[in-house]
Amino acid sequence: MSSHHIVRENQEPALLITSARNLAGELLGQLLEWSPTIITDTQNLDYLLALGIKVDVVFGDVPAVRQDSIQQISIEQGFPEDAMHYLVSKGFKAVNMWSDNIHEDLSSFAGQINIVLFCADRRYVCVKGQFEKWLPKNETVYFDEAYIKSFQGVEYVNKGTFRTVADGFMTLEFSTDSYVWIGEDL
Repeated sequence: MSSHHIVRENQEPALLITSARNLAGELLGQLLEWSPTIITDTQNLDYLLALGIKVDVVFGDVPAVRQDSIQQISIEQGFPEDAMHYLVSKGFKAVNMWSDNIHEDLSSFAGQINIVLFCADRRYVCVKGQFEKWLPKNETVYFDEAYIKSFQGVEYVNKGTFRTVADGFMTLEFSTDSYVWIGEDL
């Protein structure tokens, strides 16, 4: 992409930060590269501002001294659920989410917005039906085996953990119509 490329509003994934813990490093720099819309809650706001990260939307009550350029939204159902509703209503197609845990309940939004979750040094995607990806040998993949109908190219290591058996495509077929979280080490 050239430097004169025009980015339309909401074209780039938003960055939803549900926990600022462990928020640093090269990955953060990559996520911030295209100046995404940054959304968080009041618990993480001061830490993000101290890092020099400009927050666009905050869920919860913000002290008047911090309200200058931040859109404030009241929490109705809970954070991050309200944030996902907000993103969908504003027409975002994708969101990168930085969190301490996998939000299983957010998979219900996956039909409306592409969700990539960064959690515990892993990258998760939320997929439905089937998942196929080329990976090198001995890469670790994480998913709940309760939802698996069949798999190829991976072997069982222990609960929720699989390893690729060779360079090439691994394929997962799911036994559910729901979305399933698939994780890889960063």
